[in-house]
Amino acid sequence: MNGNMNDMMQAIQDMKEKVREMNVTVTSEDNSVQVIINGQQEIMQLNITPEAFEKKDAASLSAAVAETFDRALMESKKMMQEEIKKQSEAWGIPPIPGFF
Repeated sequence: MNGNMNDMMQAIQDMKEKVREMNVTVTSEDNSVQVIINGQQEIMQLNITPEAFEKKDAASLSAAVAETFDRALMESKKMMQEEIKKQSEAWGIPPIPGFF
């Protein structure tokens, strides 16, 4: 049993690393903001076009960043949940909600 538990813990670590390396890119509707986030909800990159500073006031730009970031978080969480489900099925165990 201990060997199986060690294997499972290693598989979990491997899955965490794999998810950390997977990225999601989300762009605002007007293409002024782009957020790249990994599967562990770490922001990898935030891009704002120079035109956004010319065309938007601070409140509009802030709203675009927040909305794009929120969508990126949702997509990242969805990606992570799919990976956890796939790994859990490979191990023959149900997913553990809130484990990651």
